[in-house]
Amino acid sequence: ITTVRDVGCFNGLRWTLAEKRRSAAGEIVAPRIAAYPYFPSDLETPGGVRSPEQARSWVDAVAAAGADGIKFMGAPPAIMK
Repeated sequence: ITTVRDVGCFNGLRWTLAEKRRSAAGEIVAPRIAAYPYFPSDLETPGGVRSPEQARSWVDAVAAAGADGIKFMGAPPAIMK
């Protein structure tokens, strides 16, 4: 195994990104790690993203934090856009 994708970041995005950095630096024995947090759609997450503006803000924040992608499980078309 040379690469894993952490979909949902079970331990949290911050933890996954820290492990990703440690793996890349050779500080731990691990494959390359790609972090893909779940998109917090209001359909699955109470209090989740409810507007296109909130969606853009959330995507910008996880991208700035270092996420490699996003796992979408569904959202209204206006939010997905």
